[in-house]
Amino acid sequence: MSARMRQLTDASTLFQSGHLDLAASKCRRVLARNHQDADAMQLMGLISARQGGIASAVQWIGSAVQVAGPRVDLCLNLARLLQAQGRPESAIACYFQAIEVAPANGTIWLSLGRLLMSLGRSEAVGCFRQVLELAGSPAELAEAQMQLGHIHHAAGDAAAAAEC
Repeated sequence: MSARMRQLTDASTLFQSGHLDLAASKCRRVLARNHQDADAMQLMGLISARQGGIASAVQWIGSAVQVAGPRVDLCLNLARLLQAQGRPESAIACYFQAIEVAPANGTIWLSLGRLLMSLGRSEAVGCFRQVLELAGSPAELAEAQMQLGHIHHAAGDAAAAAEC
């Protein structure tokens, strides 16, 4: 295992166990060798978010996307942070970037559908139906059905809601 991978693995373990300053220190070492290491940037963003620095987290992960391109993991994390920052339209754009990369990923469609539903946008229905067409994991299928049921119920269509 390379020194970079060892430091990122250690940083991730420290992050997961709540040792955020130590995790950030490991990431900074990786970034000192390669200031465009998207994985270290992403982890720095997640550390910043956990410490309450949403704006800083958006900058870190946004930079990672610029360096590595629209990887699914980066786009999902950035979209979630943008939502937390109160920027739903930017989050929607991130979800669509992720869909371009992985159109058969049910997690992306569910996340986008949840956001659109929270905004009262009818496009949420298409997202949840896409999950059903993809025949994703049982959990994804169950959530998509449940969300469609909620949408139908809110629209006053009890029969369609019950079917879901």
